[in-house]
Amino acid sequence: MLTDDYVHPTPGFPAPVTSETISWPAGCCVCARPATRGVEAKAHDGETGTNAAVAAAGLALGSIAVRTGGGTTYTRRIPHCAEHDDGAKLEIESNNKPPLKIRFRSYAYQRRFLELNPKPAKAA
Repeated sequence: MLTDDYVHPTPGFPAPVTSETISWPAGCCVCARPATRGVEAKAHDGETGTNAAVAAAGLALGSIAVRTGGGTTYTRRIPHCAEHDDGAKLEIESNNKPPLKIRFRSYAYQRRFLELNPKPAKAA
């Protein structure tokens, strides 16, 4: 069982990006002290064709999407304090719905992120 303040050495706690609007918890994504900057995170979709789900998820992050012959790269700035720069990373899993996720080092930040950005209800 993890304690609420557990911080892993590398980003491992996943949070799917499921809507067009993201609400960030207050503070640094590692220590929760005031965030003073956004640290750039990138994810690359290696498929060269148009992947509407991935493109929509990239737009949901408010990220910059750069399409090349080798796929699409999504970039997003994630809140950090002056002391941290490795609190989160973006990932694309092509066969998953939603395909775009953020992995956090901080268990508490991941849980707050999930509370602010709940998964949409599935249609019955």
